[in-house]
Amino acid sequence: MKKLIIAFVAMTVMAMNANAQNNDESQTFRRMSCFLELTEEQTEPVRISMEQFSTAMARQGDFWSVRKSVARHKKQMKRILSKQQYDKYEDIFNLTLRNNVRLHFARS
Repeated sequence: MKKLIIAFVAMTVMAMNANAQNNDESQTFRRMSCFLELTEEQTEPVRISMEQFSTAMARQGDFWSVRKSVARHKKQMKRILSKQQYDKYEDIFNLTLRNNVRLHFARS
């Protein structure tokens, strides 16, 4: 019985963590959409591109494959967004990338 309760608590915590992560990603996307002033036609293609990029980055291991994924993602976004939107997106994308690299090396 004790093991059953512990297993239930563990499953509940994992489900809450997954839900919180999904909410964070959703909130981040909404903020970015407002910042870029996406149209209704742009929203879904941008969401799909970002999900594909996130999935690709989770599978990457070496520098060159990461670089290739970044280039492919930027190319997709450039096709979807207007020049002004893409310039804004590139600024926040590059800043985020630099911050993540700094965090990665600070932890190493």
